[in-house]
Amino acid sequence: MKELSCPKWLHDAHWLRNRRGLKVAACESRGENAIDLMLAVYLATLDHDISLDLTCYDDHRDPKMATALAQGLAIDGTQVVIGHFAAPTAMSAGRIYDHHPMLFLAPGCSDPELCSGTGPGAHAVRFFGSDDEQADCLLAAVPAGARVSIFAQRGNYGQRLGKVLHQRLSAHASAATIEFLNADGGQRRTKVVNSDLIVVAGSCEFAKQIAEDLPLSGGQTLLFSDDCRMGVAVKLQLPARKLVAALECDLESPTYTHFAQLEKRAMDLAGRPPGPYFLTSYLACQALCIALREVPNALPSLLRNAILGQRIPSPYGVLSFDEAGNQLGHKWILKTVPPHVCNAQTDGGVCAITL
Repeated sequence: MKELSCPKWLHDAHWLRNRRGLKVAACESRGENAIDLMLAVYLATLDHDISLDLTCYDDHRDPKMATALAQGLAIDGTQVVIGHFAAPTAMSAGRIYDHHPMLFLAPGCSDPELCSGTGPGAHAVRFFGSDDEQADCLLAAVPAGARVSIFAQRGNYGQRLGKVLHQRLSAHASAATIEFLNADGGQRRTKVVNSDLIVVAGSCEFAKQIAEDLPLSGGQTLLFSDDCRMGVAVKLQLPARKLVAALECDLESPTYTHFAQLEKRAMDLAGRPPGPYFLTSYLACQALCIALREVPNALPSLLRNAILGQRIPSPYGVLSFDEAGNQLGHKWILKTVPPHVCNAQTDGGVCAITL
């Protein structure tokens, strides 16, 4: 099991090195996402005065590596895992956590099979939306009779999302095509796409590659799945109209001043604005802290029950959970990207679904 290198502020957090505390693993691939996860655990435990026995691990954003890591955590006696933002790693590791069992807090996995009753997640809690909900949001932007082209990333959540969109578009579009591509940059898309609307489903790197390769016109519309992120989309100097799917997050309301300040605290520690999984990870760790107050020294199953009974005020709405562990109360929207304006805070769009 490969541990992640920790920033000094995390290394010096004595309350996260309590060998008598709950044994928790934070798991994510090395990079900014992993730092955001560390920030979330650091700040949530600090805010709620909770001590843990925390170790941070690299899942390499790879399902096989995540499975091996999960097996090692089970042998090591880990009780709670938080992270695995990528859906393939979350699903692979989740099967191991079900078997042992270990409480799995998933602040980034959007695969609907998690916590579905048919897939892994019997001991998981999802702190994010699902791709079926995101599909509803994206489809709401497709006019009847539109010609649609879908580009989906292989080996990524975009592959499943693209399939779902293609299957459901028969009721919305007169013509819909789909291509499954890799994100390695080996396939260049130079052929003109004669579609009214182009959907790109995959990582932000994949979205950037596809959007820059396509010869687009001003009359076309690009729909990006949520991993593209507004900060990436605004930098794409394209003639086409651009929309990005996202969970609605209201940090402007006076009700949620605490969360706006929280993002500033995270930025002060990391030296950059936190990414989209920071707040969902903070909410997951906060829920764990509250559960530990209610049922200290409890088994993971009792901690999960305590979390499922919570109602959590947040910038995403007042969140709750169904019996399977799926988050409720959030809303998917499409954010309109202003043309040729680099402003990552720009937002707005069309509400598609509220849960």
